[in-house]
Amino acid sequence: MFNIPAKKTASQIIETFKHADFTSDRLTEKFGFSIPPPYHHPQASRFTSQVGEESLTDNLMRLFFLGLPVKSDTLPLQFAQNIFECGLAFADGVLVRPMVLVTPMLQQYVVSDLHPNNTKYADQYVPTLSQPAMHLLSFAITDPGQKVLDLCGGCGPHAIFAGQFSESVTSTDSNPRAKQFVDFNSALNGIENIQAVTGDLFAAIPADKYNLILCNPPFVISPSTTDGFRDNKFELDHLLYKILCEAPRHLEEGGFFQTTCEWVQIRGEEWTERLKNWLKDNGCDAWIIEANCQAPESYASNRLKETSPDQSADSEALDQYIKYFNNKSVEAIRGGLIFLRRRAGANWQVISTLQKKPTRSLSSEIKQGFQTHDLLYSDVNDQTLLGAKLCVPEGLQLYASSSWDTNQWALDTMTIENACGLYSKVSIDETMQTLISSFNGAAPVQRVLESFALTMEIPVEMATTQGLAFVRSLLEEGLLKPSQ
Repeated sequence: MFNIPAKKTASQIIETFKHADFTSDRLTEKFGFSIPPPYHHPQASRFTSQVGEESLTDNLMRLFFLGLPVKSDTLPLQFAQNIFECGLAFADGVLVRPMVLVTPMLQQYVVSDLHPNNTKYADQYVPTLSQPAMHLLSFAITDPGQKVLDLCGGCGPHAIFAGQFSESVTSTDSNPRAKQFVDFNSALNGIENIQAVTGDLFAAIPADKYNLILCNPPFVISPSTTDGFRDNKFELDHLLYKILCEAPRHLEEGGFFQTTCEWVQIRGEEWTERLKNWLKDNGCDAWIIEANCQAPESYASNRLKETSPDQSADSEALDQYIKYFNNKSVEAIRGGLIFLRRRAGANWQVISTLQKKPTRSLSSEIKQGFQTHDLLYSDVNDQTLLGAKLCVPEGLQLYASSSWDTNQWALDTMTIENACGLYSKVSIDETMQTLISSFNGAAPVQRVLESFALTMEIPVEMATTQGLAFVRSLLEEGLLKPSQ
């Protein structure tokens, strides 16, 4: 299938991509997105019309992003020879036709199967990058020197990403063709510390432990496993349950597990308690971040549009979805991320809501979030929090709105916003503003609240009780943080 490129060949291919500005930023500028669209996309013809046939940049987009042929004389001769030799494309008369998709990913490139031309995906189809995969990269903890597992690795985007900062990376997938793509992508990007293995979930590494496990499983909840690369093969969200049960055993003490996922809300049950029950007594702290919620019919319709252009077939499939969800008492389907950290002692469970999609790496913010939750939930009383030293995060912004009233400006609203990390926004007043400004990382919370009581001329007990509740809420929202 592939010929693994020699270092010189791989370097020449990457150099051509970068010289031509075949990058995710350029793709987003051109199309509004950087994930290759399927052939059946309703606006596929418009995408084709957006790329010309003259510049190398446009021809690389046409060839490896849209999966369309280009004229052979539009490609540099050495580059054409390199991609033919590696099996990325082949000559067809005066045309060059792609054999794979190549997707820019941050500063790297990921090779995957072409999108199929019809609605039936091959059994061993290895898909390209997806939004959930990119989403997970934004949250991935990037500590150097880690031993990393890329679970359900596919073509290996998370393995390639982790290979830059890790001591070693293992990528595992049940699809045997996935290993070929991971091996190729490792060589293409000059990453030498990745081992790809084949097996279902943890089967290929039954006793191994890791500092970090990244997982983007086939989580789509479907009445049938039509597309194995995205539809989970268990009833409803049982695949997620299975992964969450097994993952803690493969974490070193202090190690993290991070996954994108979807789960169902069953009629008459609190989904929060359902997930918490899955995660209790597993030796891990758990941080659940809910990102979206869909009604069953909306979920089914959106999922079907992702893989099929045939609306008449979709109508029958939609009925099957709705019947399946009704029979299982599914009230809603929620999606997001779940993070675990292996830690001895009493563990905590926290559920929060993602207010905005990240636009950069949040590695440090996720680690900070775990430290904050330790401070909030690892102690049954308030003494630890009262003794903590807190500070205001860099980049926190204050917005005030005033209106003219009787010859003067009157303050209407005031909000503080953290747009630099996990986005959050809270309404405050001038009294709260004064308290927040008092946290400079030098004094413990107890002393800050006592000083605040003197400034505001209120009883210390009142300032402590009410102020501590406010401090907790600010820590939860990432608007205060423990000082380093």
